[in-house]
Amino acid sequence: MTSRSARSIFVGAACSIALSVGAARASTCELTAEPGARLLELYTSEGCSSCPPADRYFSRLQADKRLIPLAFHVDYWNDLGWPDRFSEPRYAERQRRLAANQLRPSVYTPGYFLNGMEWRSQSEIPDSATTMLALQVRIRATAQQVQVKRVSKLPSGAVWYAAISENGLKTQVARGENAGKLLRHDFVVRALSTGSADSDTLAFPVPSDVSLENAAVAVWVETGAQVRAATRSPLSECMAASTAAER
Repeated sequence: MTSRSARSIFVGAACSIALSVGAARASTCELTAEPGARLLELYTSEGCSSCPPADRYFSRLQADKRLIPLAFHVDYWNDLGWPDRFSEPRYAERQRRLAANQLRPSVYTPGYFLNGMEWRSQSEIPDSATTMLALQVRIRATAQQVQVKRVSKLPSGAVWYAAISENGLKTQVARGENAGKLLRHDFVVRALSTGSADSDTLAFPVPSDVSLENAAVAVWVETGAQVRAATRSPLSECMAASTAAER
C-alpha cells in the first residue's frame, strides 16, 4: 500500500528567472553551485532491517544548496523477500563503483558517501575540503520533462549528473525483514541522467507518479572519485520559472 500526494504544482518560485531580449521570452531556473557544497548519498533498501534508522536520520536533514542529500535504493535485496519499488540496478552499480574507488571489496546497506568518499558517521556533516569546480546550469521543467543545460565548462574526463528526488514517500512492507512496518522515505532518487564533459544538455522524463510539490532537482559534477560541484532546487520553483516563459 502506498501513499502519494496529488500531482499538483506548488507556486512560489524563489529560483532566479532570466528573461532574454528578443521576439520571444526565454525564462529559466538558473542554479550555481556554491563553494563547499556537499552531496551526501545514502544507499538503502526497503528489504534491509538495518535501513529504517538510516532513513529516519536522512529525513531529518535540512537540504539546501550547500547540502544535497540523495537516497539511492539498491536492488540487491529484492530477491530476499521484498522488492523495493524505488530500486534500480544502476543505483547499486553506482554504489559498487564508489566503493571500488575506496578500495572496498563489497557494498552494504545502509551506506553513505559524502562527495564521493565513504562516510560512516551520523554526526555533524563536515564542510567539503575538495577543490570545487564552477557549475552553472539553466533548467526548464514541466510536469513531464526536465531539461538541464550546463553553462559552465568542465575539464576533460569530468562527468556530470542530474537527478530528481522526492520527499514524503511511504511504503507498507508486507514481507521480508521489514514485514509489517510502515517505512517513510525522503530525498529518494526517482530519475537520474548523466553526461560527459562534451555534452552540455541532459533531458529526461519526470516519472508519472512523482509528487511535483515534493520533488527537487539536483545537479553535480564528478572527476575521478570525487564530487567537485553540486547544487539543487525544488522542482516546483523551476516549473514556475519555465511556466513564465509561456505567458
